[in-house]
Amino acid sequence: MNQTNELVERYLYDVTRRLPEKERGEVGLELRTSINDMLGDNPNDSEITQVLEKLGDPQILSESYRSKPRYLISPAIYDLYISVLKTVVVIVAAVCGCAGIVSIFFSDAFGALLEGGTYAIDSIELIGGRIGSIISAMLDGALQAALWVTLGFAIADRTGGYKAKTSWSVSNLPKMPAANEAKIPRASSITGMVLTVFFTLLLIAMILQNKLYFVFSNGHELINPFSRAALVRFLPYLALLGVMGFLMNGAKLFWGKWNIPLCVLNAIYNFATVSITIYVLHWEDLFSAEFLAFMQERSGSDTVVTIITSGGLIALFSAVFILGAVVNVISAAVKTFKGMRN
Repeated sequence: MNQTNELVERYLYDVTRRLPEKERGEVGLELRTSINDMLGDNPNDSEITQVLEKLGDPQILSESYRSKPRYLISPAIYDLYISVLKTVVVIVAAVCGCAGIVSIFFSDAFGALLEGGTYAIDSIELIGGRIGSIISAMLDGALQAALWVTLGFAIADRTGGYKAKTSWSVSNLPKMPAANEAKIPRASSITGMVLTVFFTLLLIAMILQNKLYFVFSNGHELINPFSRAALVRFLPYLALLGVMGFLMNGAKLFWGKWNIPLCVLNAIYNFATVSITIYVLHWEDLFSAEFLAFMQERSGSDTVVTIITSGGLIALFSAVFILGAVVNVISAAVKTFKGMRN
């Protein structure tokens, strides 16, 4: 593909990618015919550049082809508006849902449900009512987010608060997407951000309130495998891991595909995560005395406790975490350089 044809293809792609799927083929054919008529036979680079710049910004031109125009937000910023709207609405709704679910875990109704007995049925009804309230809060949060994002963009558009580019040239055309480009689905990044917030808040709340449901059971006694002192000391590290995970998924959402900056950031994130994890695993008071006694009783000997306290089990877990991080970094690097070769 020569330079001239490449510019035309990139221009057509930039116009049609903004249109509904069912309209792209017809619009692309019509626009291609118009460009060919304007160019004539054997056009040079200068002539095609002049024609494309005469047609103007693809983002604005695409609006003229729409069967259903959209003008509450002007074409110049509509794509940015839609992108921000989708992201903010999903994140706000998900965070509202996460907050509601966390509140259920620490409600009296959930505690009564775990204990069973005569109040279990009433607890189920109360939790069912809370779930309805959570869904309502999610819908309300999504609507509020949509309202404020739309209002903000409308005000910025009308008052000139958003400075859209005033001129356009062929140098602004995007590259044609590669066949095997390593794209990162938006849904995956947003889900990662939401789950990171949810589990970070859940674990912090569980530690602060000393309500740990993920424990070993010795008859009717619940045994926490980790010491209280270690859990409290872990809180700032847990918050740091949550922030790093949220930012990492945010970076994936921002770039949308694997590139060198994201690949480097991913390597730093994995190194930091593994370093913190291994550091915490080597705390001498990590495991509770009750847990060690429970393991000794179940095994019938000191062998298991010796393996745990001597560092053998910690070394195994550390190796697993390191291997997982290395695989993740290599996978990201492969995806990055595959995309760069196209």
